[in-house]
Amino acid sequence: MKNRPERFDIGSALPTKGKDAPIDEALMSRVETSSHSSTSVHTTTSESGVQAHQTGPHTSSRGHSSSFRNEDNVDNKTVFLIIGAVIGIFLLFIVGFALYNHFNPAPQTIDDLHALNYKGDLSEDQGYMYNGHSFVLSDGLWWSEVTRDGRTVKFPVHFGPREVESIPIVGGLSPQFENGTDVYITRDPTIKDGYYNLAISELSFNIAEGIALRPVGACTQQDPVCENRTIVTCDTAAGRPVVEFALSNITQVTLRDTCILIQGQGYDIVKAVDRLLFNWYNIIKRR
Repeated sequence: MKNRPERFDIGSALPTKGKDAPIDEALMSRVETSSHSSTSVHTTTSESGVQAHQTGPHTSSRGHSSSFRNEDNVDNKTVFLIIGAVIGIFLLFIVGFALYNHFNPAPQTIDDLHALNYKGDLSEDQGYMYNGHSFVLSDGLWWSEVTRDGRTVKFPVHFGPREVESIPIVGGLSPQFENGTDVYITRDPTIKDGYYNLAISELSFNIAEGIALRPVGACTQQDPVCENRTIVTCDTAAGRPVVEFALSNITQVTLRDTCILIQGQGYDIVKAVDRLLFNWYNIIKRR
């Protein structure tokens, strides 16, 4: 709101009585001399002056009051316009926020997506049921959950069971594989491949979270990057739990005694990992 103009005090413009008021001695002498000879004129003038004096201030007061009322009206209109503008902006903000939320809904949690999936409210590319397990897609990963040893394990994978169910798992694994607390995740240190590394990471995470074993990094051969790491393969496992990764044109999971050999290239080696996980989680039954 703009500042209202200060009111002009008409009293301050009038002469002020008091000891400090200046007196013109010559003027007072002339007034006293002429007052005896022109009393009637003085009286008339005095009465007229009084009337004018009385009339003047009243007229001036009404003029100022009218001016103040006009200024008050202008200020009130300005206030109402400002208030109206603020309310309008606020309403526009609320409407805009509601429209944004409508067309850009807040991200849903994985649990929310599972709830929708159980009700059949998701499209096939967003979620589906597989052997009683809910799979939902979020940020490029498929999420599901299983119960192991009385606890719920929520896990992400790059491929759902429909995409990997055809990958074969051959052979058999000794119960000794899970007797200890550690499992050696062994890799070829000479391989520099993103999919190869992704497959190792995906398996290591799920072993730690879902299988309740501790993944231990190992290498298939000596290399400077493998300093202080165990050198082990499926052929040299000697009863130790080992998972070995190998690039191959064959996409397959081979179980042998206490060792698991995962083979594939590109995304296929990642699919082989997810196929093994679904076997561990009893989501895909072995044929």
